[in-house]
Amino acid sequence: MKIAIIGASGFVGLRLVERFHLGGQAEVVPVVHSYRSLAVLARFALPWRVADHMDAIALGDALKGCDVVVHAALGDANQIVAMASALYPAATRAGVKRIVALSSAAVHSLTPAQGTDERTPILLRQNSEYNSAKARAEEILTKARGKGIVELAQIRPSIIHGPRSRLVAGIATEMLAGSAYLIDEGSGVCNAVGIDNLVDAIWLAAAIPAADGETFLVNDAEVVTWKEFYAAIATGIGLDLASVHRVQAPQFRISASEKLAKLAAKKSVLAALPLVPARIKRIAKAAASVWNPGELASGWDLPQIGRPQVTEESVLLQSCRWRYPTAKAERVLGYKAAASFGEGMRRTSEWLKFVGIAHRA
Repeated sequence: MKIAIIGASGFVGLRLVERFHLGGQAEVVPVVHSYRSLAVLARFALPWRVADHMDAIALGDALKGCDVVVHAALGDANQIVAMASALYPAATRAGVKRIVALSSAAVHSLTPAQGTDERTPILLRQNSEYNSAKARAEEILTKARGKGIVELAQIRPSIIHGPRSRLVAGIATEMLAGSAYLIDEGSGVCNAVGIDNLVDAIWLAAAIPAADGETFLVNDAEVVTWKEFYAAIATGIGLDLASVHRVQAPQFRISASEKLAKLAAKKSVLAALPLVPARIKRIAKAAASVWNPGELASGWDLPQIGRPQVTEESVLLQSCRWRYPTAKAERVLGYKAAASFGEGMRRTSEWLKFVGIAHRA
């Protein structure tokens, strides 16, 4: 199998290259947006290609000869949507058989309703531009698959941890600066998935025929709280978790569509949805999209050294009370989280020490 990896220089993309190439699983074609992105990849003798990820023609030329393309490129909200719009036409132009697109569990918001799974409608209108863009990208690709011949599977991870994780490095750096904090004692659910477990899921989505047209939520095997997640990072850098601030969650507005999602996720509503006329569904979606207020930070606020700078995103992430199920990935893909959460964080700790993010007594 010949696999093109778009965004091959990023956190997930680079690990895909390492695993697939060094493990001999597939012929790998790294696809990056600029020559400077080849700095780390250059250590491998691979047929890399450079192309604008938002240009369907240029990207299509870069994908020629490949059987599968894995889309793991990063970008801002506008780029996420633009890349999704270009991806399917590019794959079609190149004669690719299947696309595996890396989406995000954030399509369900950062505080998903109890019972949320792959059947739950995604939220196109959220206060977070990034979350809305990921949902829009999913919708674009799903609609394209409905009209096209290139197969499509989409993966929805949430909190990805492992060596090179910017999230983990950021939390570790905040801990060292004395500004890290836990919301409500860290009792919220952290939907953690180790990078190597995610790579396994992506490989299965590329290889299993039944994955076509499906989306999959993936997690580590263990149910992990944010306290446990932070504790693993603190241990890895030689700090006591007691040094992390404890903060009560402030209230943030949620969008109307997110409120509707909490209702829509209920089993009784899911069962009734097929009975609702399509016209009524469209009206409800349109009404939900009208009101979408956001919280504005004061321009007079200054950062305080050693004090927690509480952000809405972090509060919402840590306020999650639902662990995304992996039953569908297990059933359809045969997915199994081979690396435990503890092992994944051990590897991450070694990387943090290697790059110099550690407590110095």
